[in-house]
Amino acid sequence: MNNKKVFSAGPASSTAVAALIPEKSSTVTRSLIGTLLGILVFAAAVLLSDASHMKMPGHIVLLWFPALMAGRALSGYKGSGLLISAIGGGLANAYHPPMGADVLGFVLAALVVEGTLLPARREPSAVVGIFLGLAAALGKMLPKLAVIMVGGATPNHNRMTLPFMFASYVLFGALAGVIYVVGRYLKRKAASRISSAPSHDTSGVAWLGVLFAISTIGILAVLYV
Repeated sequence: MNNKKVFSAGPASSTAVAALIPEKSSTVTRSLIGTLLGILVFAAAVLLSDASHMKMPGHIVLLWFPALMAGRALSGYKGSGLLISAIGGGLANAYHPPMGADVLGFVLAALVVEGTLLPARREPSAVVGIFLGLAAALGKMLPKLAVIMVGGATPNHNRMTLPFMFASYVLFGALAGVIYVVGRYLKRKAASRISSAPSHDTSGVAWLGVLFAISTIGILAVLYV
């Protein structure tokens, strides 16, 4: 009797395992594609921010921080911000070295974001989102501040002192957090208009395609214009 029970349970368990394999494979594939898209979006944001030719210190956070948060959302797993910032920042610097992309600064900024969101089980509130932008900007500033303090270098912006530099990074960081919060709100409003459940999957694929196209066009525009 016992042997028969074991024998009869075998096909059921193997069927369950077989059913889980495609699901796991789909999750891994989606995370991989999302990470690659996040890297492209982040690299495009860094390149486009350099093309703005703005003279205020820390202004590029207005583009790279929302791009970093979008990349984290696309990848779908914690810790992806470190990978996206390191590879995306390195890719931008490799394609356009004169821009001086500070990969270490980007990684430190992502480390601040990941460390803050590590215990969170859901999306951060609006206040936390703004704080994340501010904290990430200061994390990005640390390597430059270290060079100025230790090496005795002067900031590369006219009429800039350390207090002005700090205030500028704080201001732009908080503004970047606001952009992230507003973008997330608009995304929720757009998602709420979708009526049927199957359309969610279709819209997700469409958003991935749109983001891929935008990031690719952005990189090509900066490199070849």
